[in-house]
Amino acid sequence: MSNLVYTSNIKIERKKGSLRHAYLPAETEPVKFGLHGAIAKHYGVSDTIDNPHATTIDYLISAVGGCLTGTFGGALRVREIDPDNDKLSSEVIGEVELEDNVLVIKRILVKYTLLAQEKDKKTIERVHSIHKEHCAVYKSVYKAIDITTELKIEYLQLS
Repeated sequence: MSNLVYTSNIKIERKKGSLRHAYLPAETEPVKFGLHGAIAKHYGVSDTIDNPHATTIDYLISAVGGCLTGTFGGALRVREIDPDNDKLSSEVIGEVELEDNVLVIKRILVKYTLLAQEKDKKTIERVHSIHKEHCAVYKSVYKAIDITTELKIEYLQLS
């Protein structure tokens, strides 16, 4: 049995239609959840919705990508490989399918691009191969969602 370390208390307010506000810890402004595009269409709302907002599905996909990117970057930093100042970025692609008429996130692909020195290639690849196991959000959802990562290294030109 694990020991409780943190309890997140979040307030959600339903505003109008699909618009909800989430009041998250350490944030002064609420996060807005809504609908857009194919998700709006699925729920019978025009896909040309007047005031579109990211959906809760988008936020979950983003949370997975954000946590993995942070974990990968932190592990690189510990090994004295600089991931900061836009040297590490990621593109996160979430695939959502219909299951029993419910939209379900089935797959998430996180595609990293890292600007680094060629001498660090083996360390970077080793860190990439193990970093997922140290990511809180990944560990929370990987049994329900197929989550993969890819790494592209672009080498710094030393002068």
